[in-house]
Amino acid sequence: MPIGHQDTVKRDRMVLRWLARHGAETTPDSARPLLRHIAQVLSEETGRGITAWEVDHAIWQAARSGR
Repeated sequence: MPIGHQDTVKRDRMVLRWLARHGAETTPDSARPLLRHIAQVLSEETGRGITAWEVDHAIWQAARSGR
């Protein structure tokens, strides 16, 4: 993932498995726009600019901790 690109996320197995466990069966190609969409929705709901990278990072942290 290029440094400084907050909208570019990895579509790795951990993220794909986490999404599938939470009802979002997705492919590597469809995961990137899905994470961008999630970031947009969260940004609108919270009134704070949330990036796709932050969503990816939160998924990684949740997956590592078993949540």
